[in-house]
Amino acid sequence: MNNNEINLLPVSSNNISLVLQKRIKIVRFVALFCLFTIPSIVVIMFLLVIFSPLSSLQQEKTSLLASNTALQQKAEKIDFIENRIKLAQDFLNKREMYDGVLSELTSSLPSDLTIGSLQFTQKNVVLSISGNSLLSLKNYRESLASDVSQSKNFKSIVFHTLTTQGSVYQENLSLTIK
Repeated sequence: MNNNEINLLPVSSNNISLVLQKRIKIVRFVALFCLFTIPSIVVIMFLLVIFSPLSSLQQEKTSLLASNTALQQKAEKIDFIENRIKLAQDFLNKREMYDGVLSELTSSLPSDLTIGSLQFTQKNVVLSISGNSLLSLKNYRESLASDVSQSKNFKSIVFHTLTTQGSVYQENLSLTIK
Protein backbone atom coordinates (compact mmCIF):
# COMPACT_ATOMS: atom_id res chain seq x y z
CA MET A 1 0.00 0.00 0.00
CA ASN A 2 1.06 3.40 -0.76
CA ASN A 3 1.18 6.25 1.62
CA ASN A 4 -1.00 8.13 -0.74
CA GLU A 5 -3.77 5.73 -0.40
CA ILE A 6 -3.91 5.64 3.35
CA ASN A 7 -6.55 7.90 4.70
CA LEU A 8 -6.48 8.35 8.42
CA LEU A 9 -9.33 10.85 8.61
CA PRO A 10 -12.79 9.60 8.41
CA VAL A 11 -14.72 10.39 5.27
CA SER A 12 -17.31 12.53 7.04
CA SER A 13 -14.76 15.08 8.27
CA ASN A 14 -13.65 15.59 4.70
CA ASN A 15 -17.22 16.43 3.76
CA ILE A 16 -17.44 18.91 6.63
CA SER A 17 -14.38 20.73 5.41
CA LEU A 18 -15.91 20.96 1.94
CA VAL A 19 -19.09 22.43 3.39
CA LEU A 20 -17.02 24.91 5.44
CA GLN A 21 -15.06 25.87 2.35
CA LYS A 22 -18.30 26.53 0.45
CA ARG A 23 -19.63 28.66 3.30
CA ILE A 24 -16.39 30.59 3.48
CA LYS A 25 -16.63 31.26 -0.27
CA ILE A 26 -20.21 32.52 0.13
CA VAL A 27 -19.26 34.73 3.08
CA ARG A 28 -16.26 36.09 1.12
CA PHE A 29 -18.52 36.79 -1.87
CA VAL A 30 -21.09 38.60 0.28
CA ALA A 31 -18.34 40.54 2.02
CA LEU A 32 -16.77 41.58 -1.30
CA PHE A 33 -20.18 42.46 -2.69
CA CYS A 34 -20.94 44.63 0.36
CA LEU A 35 -17.45 46.08 0.22
CA PHE A 36 -18.02 47.42 -3.28
CA THR A 37 -21.78 48.02 -3.27
CA ILE A 38 -22.14 50.11 -0.09
CA PRO A 39 -19.34 52.58 -0.96
CA SER A 40 -20.73 52.83 -4.49
CA ILE A 41 -24.18 53.69 -3.11
CA VAL A 42 -22.66 56.22 -0.72
CA VAL A 43 -20.70 57.89 -3.54
CA ILE A 44 -23.81 58.02 -5.74
CA MET A 45 -25.85 59.55 -2.90
CA PHE A 46 -23.11 62.09 -2.23
CA LEU A 47 -23.06 63.11 -5.89
CA LEU A 48 -26.83 63.39 -5.96
CA VAL A 49 -26.81 65.68 -2.91
CA ILE A 50 -24.04 67.84 -4.34
CA PHE A 51 -25.61 68.24 -7.77
CA SER A 52 -29.25 68.40 -6.69
CA PRO A 53 -31.04 71.76 -6.82
CA LEU A 54 -32.19 71.39 -3.20
CA SER A 55 -30.99 74.81 -2.02
CA SER A 56 -32.63 76.58 -4.95
CA LEU A 57 -35.83 74.63 -4.30
CA GLN A 58 -35.76 75.70 -0.67
CA GLN A 59 -35.26 79.35 -1.70
CA GLU A 60 -38.09 79.04 -4.20
CA LYS A 61 -40.30 77.53 -1.51
CA THR A 62 -39.50 80.41 0.84
CA SER A 63 -40.26 83.01 -1.84
CA LEU A 64 -43.51 81.26 -2.77
CA LEU A 65 -44.59 81.18 0.86
CA ALA A 66 -43.80 84.88 1.21
CA SER A 67 -45.75 85.76 -1.94
CA ASN A 68 -48.59 83.51 -0.79
CA THR A 69 -48.75 85.43 2.48
CA ALA A 70 -48.81 88.74 0.62
CA LEU A 71 -51.53 87.48 -1.71
CA GLN A 72 -53.52 86.17 1.23
CA GLN A 73 -53.36 89.61 2.87
CA LYS A 74 -54.53 91.22 -0.38
CA ALA A 75 -57.36 88.69 -0.64
CA GLU A 76 -58.43 89.50 2.92
CA LYS A 77 -58.41 93.22 2.10
CA ILE A 78 -60.45 92.59 -1.05
CA ASP A 79 -62.95 90.50 0.92
CA PHE A 80 -63.19 93.26 3.52
CA ILE A 81 -63.79 95.92 0.84
CA GLU A 82 -66.34 93.75 -0.97
CA ASN A 83 -68.15 93.23 2.32
CA ARG A 84 -68.17 96.97 2.98
CA ILE A 85 -69.49 97.66 -0.53
CA LYS A 86 -72.22 95.06 -0.04
CA LEU A 87 -73.21 96.62 3.28
CA ALA A 88 -73.27 100.08 1.72
CA GLN A 89 -75.36 98.78 -1.17
CA ASP A 90 -77.79 97.14 1.27
CA PHE A 91 -78.00 100.39 3.21
CA LEU A 92 -78.68 102.37 0.03
CA ASN A 93 -81.35 99.90 -1.02
CA LYS A 94 -83.12 100.08 2.35
CA ARG A 95 -83.06 103.84 2.84
CA GLU A 96 -85.92 106.07 1.91
CA MET A 97 -85.58 108.02 -1.30
CA TYR A 98 -86.27 111.57 -0.18
CA ASP A 99 -85.15 113.25 -3.38
CA GLY A 100 -88.45 112.36 -5.11
CA VAL A 101 -90.36 113.60 -2.09
CA LEU A 102 -88.46 116.90 -2.04
CA SER A 103 -88.84 117.48 -5.76
CA GLU A 104 -92.57 116.81 -5.50
CA LEU A 105 -92.89 119.23 -2.58
CA THR A 106 -90.95 122.02 -4.26
CA SER A 107 -92.19 121.58 -7.84
CA SER A 108 -95.64 123.00 -7.14
CA LEU A 109 -94.48 125.58 -4.55
CA PRO A 110 -95.45 129.09 -5.72
CA SER A 111 -92.71 131.70 -5.72
CA ASP A 112 -94.35 133.82 -3.01
CA LEU A 113 -94.36 130.92 -0.51
CA THR A 114 -91.36 129.69 1.47
CA ILE A 115 -90.70 126.49 3.35
CA GLY A 116 -89.89 127.51 6.91
CA SER A 117 -89.10 124.07 8.28
CA LEU A 118 -88.92 120.59 6.91
CA GLN A 119 -88.59 117.50 9.10
CA PHE A 120 -88.30 113.94 7.88
CA THR A 121 -89.14 111.00 10.07
CA GLN A 122 -89.20 107.40 8.92
CA LYS A 123 -92.64 107.62 7.30
CA ASN A 124 -93.65 111.28 7.64
CA VAL A 125 -92.66 114.69 6.37
CA VAL A 126 -93.63 117.62 8.57
CA LEU A 127 -93.69 120.86 6.65
CA SER A 128 -94.16 124.50 7.67
CA ILE A 129 -95.00 126.89 4.83
CA SER A 130 -95.32 130.62 5.10
CA GLY A 131 -96.29 133.38 2.70
CA ASN A 132 -98.11 136.68 2.28
CA SER A 133 -101.00 135.36 0.23
CA LEU A 134 -103.73 133.16 1.61
CA LEU A 135 -104.72 132.31 -1.97
CA SER A 136 -101.20 130.96 -2.67
CA LEU A 137 -101.41 128.76 0.45
CA LYS A 138 -104.83 127.48 -0.68
CA ASN A 139 -103.56 126.71 -4.19
CA TYR A 140 -100.48 124.91 -2.82
CA ARG A 141 -102.63 122.89 -0.40
CA GLU A 142 -104.93 121.85 -3.27
CA SER A 143 -101.89 121.01 -5.40
CA LEU A 144 -100.51 118.81 -2.62
CA ALA A 145 -103.92 117.15 -2.15
CA SER A 146 -104.07 116.29 -5.85
CA ASP A 147 -100.46 115.09 -5.69
CA VAL A 148 -101.39 112.75 -2.83
CA SER A 149 -104.17 111.19 -4.90
CA GLN A 150 -101.84 110.73 -7.92
CA SER A 151 -98.48 110.41 -6.17
CA LYS A 152 -96.20 107.46 -5.90
CA ASN A 153 -94.47 109.08 -2.92
CA PHE A 154 -97.31 110.07 -0.54
CA LYS A 155 -100.14 108.11 1.07
CA SER A 156 -101.94 110.88 2.91
CA ILE A 157 -101.79 114.53 3.87
CA VAL A 158 -102.90 116.11 7.15
CA PHE A 159 -103.29 119.89 7.53
CA HIS A 160 -102.60 120.83 11.12
CA THR A 161 -102.77 124.57 11.66
CA LEU A 162 -103.08 127.85 9.84
CA THR A 163 -101.79 130.85 11.76
CA THR A 164 -101.36 134.51 10.94
CA GLN A 165 -98.94 137.06 12.22
CA GLY A 166 -99.81 140.36 10.67
CA SER A 167 -99.80 139.89 6.91
CA VAL A 168 -97.85 136.62 7.05
CA TYR A 169 -99.76 133.36 6.95
CA GLN A 170 -98.18 130.14 8.15
CA GLU A 171 -99.56 126.65 7.63
CA ASN A 172 -98.28 123.43 9.22
CA LEU A 173 -98.98 120.14 7.52
CA SER A 174 -97.67 116.58 7.49
CA LEU A 175 -97.48 114.08 4.68
CA THR A 176 -97.24 110.31 5.07
CA ILE A 177 -94.62 108.76 2.82
CA LYS A 178 -95.34 105.46 1.06
